[in-house]
Amino acid sequence: MLVIKKSIPMNHLIERVSLTGADDRTELSRLIDLTARYPRVEWALLYVPHNEGAPRNPQRAWREAFFARLADYSAVHLCGALAFEQLLQGTLPADILEAPRLQLNINARKPDFSDEQVLDVYARALALGPEIILQYHPQSAALIERFALATPETDRERVHILMDASRGTGLAPQKWSHPERLDEFFVGYAGGIGPENITTVLQDIAILGRPCWIDMESGIRSDNQFDADKAEAVLHAAAEFR
Repeated sequence: MLVIKKSIPMNHLIERVSLTGADDRTELSRLIDLTARYPRVEWALLYVPHNEGAPRNPQRAWREAFFARLADYSAVHLCGALAFEQLLQGTLPADILEAPRLQLNINARKPDFSDEQVLDVYARALALGPEIILQYHPQSAALIERFALATPETDRERVHILMDASRGTGLAPQKWSHPERLDEFFVGYAGGIGPENITTVLQDIAILGRPCWIDMESGIRSDNQFDADKAEAVLHAAAEFR
């Protein structure tokens, strides 16, 4: 069985293109083919425990088949209060932790957890081993900066910051920027990105002159289904961008 080995050209400012929302109806063979041709891709799976099997939320059997072939190219986005309760209780499904990056969309739409609980989630997730992605928006900015700047320097490379002012609703920001207080951290950008504007977004982000990644979900869907053709169009545009 072919297992793809990860090889990312690190001399490129856009180090990863993270595409979110594949689910049980997504053909794994198509993802494998795209990964072989576009090795900077990262396939991000949503984990919302009470929604497994719904659109954007693959069931465990599909996830396990995915991780068996594409674990090196994966991330998992934890969403919803139950996912974070499982994290705090140490009961996350084992396959979730096969992903190299774990994104913590905690309190994204409503404040289910106190500030101290959020900081505990951040710390426990980092201790699990994967790199963690913190969803940075006006409501989370101060807490993320507090946690990130208190992180020992030996672990700071594993704390990544996703600039997502729309909190996963697919709205583009007025301006792409790097948070000044988090100058040394690896930063990604999300919000309103898709095949129709990917080149313009890449040009705007490249002006910042920092290695980064881009993330999208709604922009690569058709009729609320993951669209592999749109994903391919984005990956091709990113590969051609100089």
